[in-house]
Formats: sequence, C-alpha cells, structure tokens
Amino acid sequence: MLIRLTDDEFMDIQRSAEQAGLAVGAWMGEAAARSVGRGEWELAMSRREVVQQLVRVRVDVASARRAVVELGWGLGESVLLGSLDAVLVRLDELIDAAVDGREL
Repeated sequence: MLIRLTDDEFMDIQRSAEQAGLAVGAWMGEAAARSVGRGEWELAMSRREVVQQLVRVRVDVASARRAVVELGWGLGESVLLGSLDAVLVRLDELIDAAVDGREL
C-alpha cells in the first residue's frame, strides 16, 4: 500500500505516533483499524480543498492526454486515449459532485 503525505502531514503523524509510543506504521495501522465501521470517513480537509486537488489531478491527466496526441503512440494510442478520456469524464463527475455537495 502506498500513502502519499505532505511533509506537514507526516510530521503530525510522527508526533502522534511518538506520543502513543508507537512506530509510525503501527500508529497508522491502528488509526486505520479504529476507523473501520464508521459510517463515513472524516476528511481532514474542506470540500474546497478536495475540489482543488481533483482539479489539479484533472489538469495533469489532460496534460498527459495532450502529450499522447502530440507524440503519437502508434497502435496503442487509441486505447490509451480512450482510457484517459474515461478518467477525465470520471474526474468531471467527481468535481461536479464535490462542488454540489453530492455523494457518488
């Protein structure tokens, strides 16, 4: 499993782990186990921050798609473009839902 954290997030987790007398991995495992069974994830970020991150990912995927078109990838290009288009459509749905406060 791969988890991406900002430096600040990691430092916060590291501090909490130290206070609990645990290694970072053990603390994260316990935090994950404690969250099981809750009805919803409690995000430590606002809806606005979620939308900002989704938009950033969308920009990256759109840039990748443009690169594929510009460079041409031969026989696999249409399959790759179809996959990237599907990702863009899904990101648009997620962004719209987050802006509107809907669940998907």
